[in-house]
Amino acid sequence: MQISLYESKVKKLQAEQVNIQVENSTLQSQSTSLLSQINQLQQAQSNLETSKRKAEEAEKRWGQERTDLLRDQSVLQKLHDNLQQDYDGVIKEKESQKEVERRLRSDLRKLQSMSMSFSEDQDNLLRAKEAIDAERER
Repeated sequence: MQISLYESKVKKLQAEQVNIQVENSTLQSQSTSLLSQINQLQQAQSNLETSKRKAEEAEKRWGQERTDLLRDQSVLQKLHDNLQQDYDGVIKEKESQKEVERRLRSDLRKLQSMSMSFSEDQDNLLRAKEAIDAERER
């Protein structure tokens, strides 16, 4: 009876050992899977940190570029304002010059008219003098 009791215990122990081996194999498989997942997560974290660092560097560059562009815009706006003032001044000067030209043309017409009038008067005086001289000679 004792042998059968030992045989029964051995069978139980063997069955328990098989169960433990199956459980150990399952745990080793799960451990390997978890280690693989950990490695993947570590790689993903490393990639994310690299991407984050690159994004932060790009953000700094874009911020500097934005600042530079705003400064350039301000300078260009000032230049535009100055050019607009110069242009407005040139337009006023042009209008003023047109007015001066109109007055000069008017004055020129008056002077030409006066000159023609003087020429006619001079011709008349010359004819009158010739007539007087002719009268005297007679």
